[in-house]
Amino acid sequence: MAQPPSIKATGFQSAADDLKKLVDAGRISRAEVEARLRVEDLRFLDKQLAATTWVPIDTYARLVQILIEVEANGPAEAYLHARGTRAAQRLHRGGLYRQFDAKTETWGNRVGKIVTTMSLVLYGHPFSSYTQKVLIALYENVTPFEFRCLGPDTPQHSAEWLRRWPLRETTFTSKTCSSRLA
Repeated sequence: MAQPPSIKATGFQSAADDLKKLVDAGRISRAEVEARLRVEDLRFLDKQLAATTWVPIDTYARLVQILIEVEANGPAEAYLHARGTRAAQRLHRGGLYRQFDAKTETWGNRVGKIVTTMSLVLYGHPFSSYTQKVLIALYENVTPFEFRCLGPDTPQHSAEWLRRWPLRETTFTSKTCSSRLA
């Protein structure tokens, strides 16, 4: 039997914890939460889930919809972006996914030196909302990068983007190595 599309418990848990805080603060009643969720959704609430647990994505979507309606003070997209940022920061502070830290100590001297000398390249169009979101994050974090505009005036950038990203969807970032393997 095929498994339903799911989200890892580490992603689901923060939403469940935030919903519990809203209930505890009286911003939404437990009865209203139970009325809005399905019976099978309720088994994932009020307990700490193991990191290896998977939760149906539909359960997560219903829970996040409640959070948007109760917590978001503006566009849902901005609220969800802020939630994602906080979740990434929490996971990083918690020490999960340390393998993504680009340091020579993390990946060993040879590979670490190569990775930390790679420069970020952003392919996109300045009028694209997807590109704007990435640019905001890069500028906010003072991340060095090279911007390559995709458009009729820069066919070389478009050709390189298509070579690297054949899906032809949204924005694409790449790291270009400034040193060579010996």
